[in-house]
Amino acid sequence: MSAAPRIVLPDPADPPPGAAPRPAPLRLSFVAPCHNEQDNVVPLIEALAALWPDLAARFPRLAGYEIVLVDDGSTDRTWAWIEAAAAARPEVVGIRLSRNFGHQPALLAGLLSAGGDLVISLDADLQD
Repeated sequence: MSAAPRIVLPDPADPPPGAAPRPAPLRLSFVAPCHNEQDNVVPLIEALAALWPDLAARFPRLAGYEIVLVDDGSTDRTWAWIEAAAAARPEVVGIRLSRNFGHQPALLAGLLSAGGDLVISLDADLQD
């Protein structure tokens, strides 16, 4: 006796036959070099976190975000603030350079460390 044919129902999340496949979700990285920015670390993180729900609503393919903060040899408490934020918030990633290399090398370090599919670079003081 042969087995009855197995019926497989389509997954509701799959596109209908003949339709283009759904595009993959995208992750967004914000990258900010920081040099002596102790007073700006928390406001920067709060501003980006407040922006996220609107971005996610406007761009449904966005599936998550990270904030990559690069301490470029700061002599103030910038690293302490970055380290505390990274410990408290999973979306914050801190990178500490051994000395001040300058804005562009710090930005490059952040870009190379970013895990997102899309990257936005900005200054820690939110000026650019």
